[in-house]
Amino acid sequence: SVLSICFLLLLSFIYYVILYYMIYTIFFFFFKQKTAYEMLRSLVGSEMCIRDSKRSMYDTFQQLWRGMVTEARITEEEFLATNLCMYYRNQDEVKAPFLDPESTVSKTGLKLVSVETKLVPCPYHENWVTNRQEMDLAAHAHDQVTTMRTWSNSTFLTALDEARPMEERVALVEDMFNRFKALVIENPEEYAMEYVHHYIVMEKEW
Repeated sequence: SVLSICFLLLLSFIYYVILYYMIYTIFFFFFKQKTAYEMLRSLVGSEMCIRDSKRSMYDTFQQLWRGMVTEARITEEEFLATNLCMYYRNQDEVKAPFLDPESTVSKTGLKLVSVETKLVPCPYHENWVTNRQEMDLAAHAHDQVTTMRTWSNSTFLTALDEARPMEERVALVEDMFNRFKALVIENPEEYAMEYVHHYIVMEKEW
């Protein structure tokens, strides 16, 4: 019947519209976006290091941890087993792989467009300076010390003797960080971490 033919034609139309859309989508994502990526320069990453603008957090860690040795909370061996292993590259080291034609970076076709080193003020300290009248010092100290703890907690925890129960080890590390918070609360002006970033812009030749 006429209605059946019209219905079949409508189904066929819908089928080809969907098929066309699928083909266009695949072409766009796998070809168009790739072409755009090949042609554009990109800020692909940054290297971060930390510069203490006031008191050194590393010195503070050392003093607090050493104090717990003096109090016989931890042993001398545990103190000596605590090592924060960090290495921050300078700008020449960041550039080096791009300047060496035999490096893996150069062989992949990556070219350095620019690299800038910028100082980023400590966001926690800046926030406290701006809003000190309204801020809770305990909350400020918690936020600032917690950001240090994200990358250092495991160092202190693994330095403690495995013969200690895990609950005891966790409690000792918690105590040390709480002592750090108390110092920040006592003198917030003296504790800040400035971030030094290398902003690297590179492009790839195809």
